[in-house]
Amino acid sequence: MRCLFSLGLVVFLLLSCSARDEETERAREAVTLICRSQVAFYVEKGRLTDRLSELRIEWLNLSQTTPHYTYSIQLLPLGSPQTAVTLAVDKRDRLHFMGIVRKQQEGHQFQTIICQGKTLPSRVEEFSAHSTAPRPDCPAGLQLAASVIN
Repeated sequence: MRCLFSLGLVVFLLLSCSARDEETERAREAVTLICRSQVAFYVEKGRLTDRLSELRIEWLNLSQTTPHYTYSIQLLPLGSPQTAVTLAVDKRDRLHFMGIVRKQQEGHQFQTIICQGKTLPSRVEEFSAHSTAPRPDCPAGLQLAASVIN
């Protein structure tokens, strides 16, 4: 009986870890798709957006809040290059994601980076102080997970 209980506990833990990894991967993919949708939205509308509903990604079946993550989009203040920051905040405080889409000064080229880590800046405005760099960088506490020039 004791062995059966131990085996059951091990199976439960493995399934819990597997589900958690799926949620984390889904959050990373969601931030990536939101960033790609920002570029498409800009091409169509001439601006970036801070509203998930405007990106027309209903097929992703993503709401602003899921059991494990809360999603938000913020536009950096005027005066900086057009930049949209997508946050996926892990409610369990394990692994957060930040997607940064920045339109280059000239032309229709964008740079997109996806950052991940255990901490996020307390306010996106703190991050915007570094937004004038030639290419976006991950803020302190996050590391680069992906980088794309569109």
